Amino acid sequence: MKQTVYSIAVVLIMAAQATAGPLRLEVSTQNRFKTVAAALERAREEHKKNPEREVIISMPAGYLPMEAPLVLGPEDSYVTLQGSPMGSTILGGGRPIRGWHPLEEGRLWAADLHEVKEGKWDFRSLTINGKWRQRAYLPRTGFFEHLSEYKEPWRSTTGGGFGTVPVELKRTMIYKPEDLGSWLSLANAELVIYHSWDMSHARVEANDPVTHTLTLTPPLGYPAGAFGIHRYRVENVAEGMHTPGLWYLDRENGQVVYWPLPGEDMAPCVAAAPRWSELVKIEGKPDQPVRHVRLTGLALVDTNVSWKSPGFGAAGISETAVTVNNGQDCSLDHLAFRFLGGNAIKLSGGSGNRVSQCGISHVGASGIVAGGTAEPGVGDNLAIEDNHLQHIGLIYPGAIALRVGNVANARLCRNLIHDVGYSGICFSCEKKGAPNNGLIENNHIYRVMTALNDGAAIYLGNKLDGCVVRGNVCHDIHGLTGMGWGIYPDEQSCFLTVTGNLVYRCLGSFHVHMAHDIKFENNIAVNGDSYQVSLPRSSNISFAYNIFVCDGEPVLSSSITNPKDHVGQSDFNLFWDVSGNKPPLGKPTWEAWTGLGLDTHSVFADPLFVDPAHDNYDLKPDSPALKLGFVKLDLSKVPYEKE
Repeated sequence: MKQTVYSIAVVLIMAAQATAGPLRLEVSTQNRFKTVAAALERAREEHKKNPEREVIISMPAGYLPMEAPLVLGPEDSYVTLQGSPMGSTILGGGRPIRGWHPLEEGRLWAADLHEVKEGKWDFRSLTINGKWRQRAYLPRTGFFEHLSEYKEPWRSTTGGGFGTVPVELKRTMIYKPEDLGSWLSLANAELVIYHSWDMSHARVEANDPVTHTLTLTPPLGYPAGAFGIHRYRVENVAEGMHTPGLWYLDRENGQVVYWPLPGEDMAPCVAAAPRWSELVKIEGKPDQPVRHVRLTGLALVDTNVSWKSPGFGAAGISETAVTVNNGQDCSLDHLAFRFLGGNAIKLSGGSGNRVSQCGISHVGASGIVAGGTAEPGVGDNLAIEDNHLQHIGLIYPGAIALRVGNVANARLCRNLIHDVGYSGICFSCEKKGAPNNGLIENNHIYRVMTALNDGAAIYLGNKLDGCVVRGNVCHDIHGLTGMGWGIYPDEQSCFLTVTGNLVYRCLGSFHVHMAHDIKFENNIAVNGDSYQVSLPRSSNISFAYNIFVCDGEPVLSSSITNPKDHVGQSDFNLFWDVSGNKPPLGKPTWEAWTGLGLDTHSVFADPLFVDPAHDNYDLKPDSPALKLGFVKLDLSKVPYEKE
């Protein structure tokens, strides 16, 4: 009887806690809780009595300078940090720059920073009156071309790449004497050396003006000249101040130097540079995750970043405004990220986390990075939905807007992504003994691949068993030198379905490399620069109920010579060339193609788009594609940016 009474009492206590409602704490100089730390202490006291009671901490409006990141641990579970309803709450890692004075040249202004001269402060971003300003750079247009050569062939990532490269080959670069000279400041100059899908960042350790050789530090990711690419540029030098709105950090003289825009008065201007690289850290442990923490209604701005070769997708950049390590059912929503040197958001481990309705703009590295492990459950059940990511990779152009790896049951949906140096979305997954069941749906991705090659709006890799790429709109993607695609399953991709997507004005709509067992169904592909489909070293790729519209380019790339080596099935597709002629297939003739049993029920006909001149690729009711069995695309949930 006593045990029954005790059990009833426990249930009643738990029910009372559940119905008590959230505890609301307001941070204000006028209240008891004058700092977030004080409010968190009160929340921890409450959770000792009521472990799962929600505590909502409202933060004051205004710019809150962060001297160190705000850290929340497992003891802060069930805490919500929200911005003030009375105005913008801004967490900033920057500090104001004052004391601007004109230099002798007249057009340039400078502010003295003794900590820079003493080597205690270094930064790579600057805002003037709330606008990101670009660092000084050379050449004024295009790129320099260096003379270093590296002739080793690339053997694919899974094939070992270049193998072991002596480190000394990664530390030098030979320049043309008409490009650089003894004037190059070793203290200030920072180099960006382009490869193919990657780039290296280095400082200059020594300059030999006789041999025109730079000694670089840290070592490059690949030797200069690898992949046959010789492009590079120089940043943060006085000689690169060729246009109003540019700036550079003069480390030798301890000054930040800026060329104001026409009509820009430096006396009342608000200038800021980043001091700190992290703003909020949600830190759990694998066996003790942080649960149900929410950040909402905040702006996070002005973070710093180091200078180094970042690796593929800028994965080597660790500096991040908000990190969630081993979080469970945590939410980041209605947040604004801007003017960040590193990444905006990084999630690792945990499960059931969500990032939604966030705006991420003017970021030096990646927008959102998330990762689990090969172990089922770690990092899984992730939702990244309804976010707007733009102007990503401003310091590290090899960065990816949205990158997710080894996460099962990931939902990457309804995100608007544009103006990115490398790929828009990168997803790869290989869980032990379990399908990943990822969904990449209703995203709108355009103007990505602006700085590098060999990437795409949606770039995929590894075993993607159960993954669906559906209802996305990808367009205007070409790559720096013409190697940018719409949807790109790369090495080891397999067991993937690509359906209901609209892809137009890319180098090619679909590029499948070293992959197998992938289905392309019910997609619309329009006006590739060079072709619509490329399948190098891939097998058992199937096409059904797709619409391919060309403008003189062939349907297939020249890599497809023996179709049966690459294509499993292909039928019930519609092919058309805007000239009114049958589009060229590629190296195989149409007769040889159909003789293999491919596309025997497909047609050559105008698909009858509603208004292709204005990018309306909906189908008219009498479209012949509908008679084949094509199902009209439902793109009603795809986000579009308002002009």
